[in-house]
Amino acid sequence: MPKSPTILGTMSVAILSAPMLVLALTGCGEQSSAAPKAGSATPAGKTMEGPEWLADYAAAQALSKSTGKPILADFTGSDWCGWCIKLKEEVFETKEFATWAAANVVLLEVDFPNEKPQIESLRQQNAGLAEKFRVETYPSILFIDSSGTKIGQTGYVPGGPAAWIETANKALGK
Repeated sequence: MPKSPTILGTMSVAILSAPMLVLALTGCGEQSSAAPKAGSATPAGKTMEGPEWLADYAAAQALSKSTGKPILADFTGSDWCGWCIKLKEEVFETKEFATWAAANVVLLEVDFPNEKPQIESLRQQNAGLAEKFRVETYPSILFIDSSGTKIGQTGYVPGGPAAWIETANKALGK
C-alpha cells in the first residue's frame, strides 16, 4: 500500500514499502511446476527494507526522463506468486541489487495482489500497463524507456543477485 507521497522537486511520488513476506509459496506464470519452498535460506547481503519502489507510472516516467535511467517495472503478484516472492527475497531485497538499481534504473512496482489492499486508481493503472505491455505471467520484469517503449525483459533468474543483474544488464544492452 502506498506510503504518503514523497516530494521530489515539484513532483509528488508514491513510494511502496518493501516488507518481508512469509507466505506459503506457490508457482505462478509459466515457470516450472516445482515451486520454491517457504522458509528457504536468506541470501547473504539481504537488507530488511530493500530499495524504495515507485507505484505511480507517470512519476516513474518523469524520474526516468530527468535522470536518463530506464524504468525497471516489476509486474508482480506480491502476496500470492511464489516466484515473485522468491525474486524479491533473493534479489530485490539485497544490498547488491539496491546498489545496482540506484546506478542504473528507476524502480516501479506494478502489483496485482489478491489480499493486500490497493486503491482503485492504482489497480486501474496496473491493469492498463499489463494490457499495454502484454504481460501475462508473473514475475515479468520489463525495462521501459522514458517515452514508454519496452527495451528489454526478464523474470526470475536463479543464482541470486549477481546472476540476476548479469541478465538485467544484457536485457539493457550493457
